[in-house]
Amino acid sequence: MSVILTRWVIKDRATGKYLPPGMGFNGRGSTHQEVCDPEAYLPKFFLEKKTAERCLQAWLRGIYEGDGGGEEGRYWSRITKMPNRIPENMEIVEATIILNP
Repeated sequence: MSVILTRWVIKDRATGKYLPPGMGFNGRGSTHQEVCDPEAYLPKFFLEKKTAERCLQAWLRGIYEGDGGGEEGRYWSRITKMPNRIPENMEIVEATIILNP
């Protein structure tokens, strides 16, 4: 019996590439990533569309950089704008994952 999962991913319409998972604490750090070919890195899968939307909004604003404050450096002191990140090129698409035992 197969298990079918629905998840959400962020896709660049212009290139067909996807946003990969962040490499930081708990998969965070997505604003530091650039879209890439899914054969090189799997896309970041989101459980809810709303979470993907929030991630895309942050990614479009630019790269968040912390000042090292707090226990885990969670305080953002600046955002470096990335002019190559074009909102009209990006979309959130549904992904179906089929697990066959």
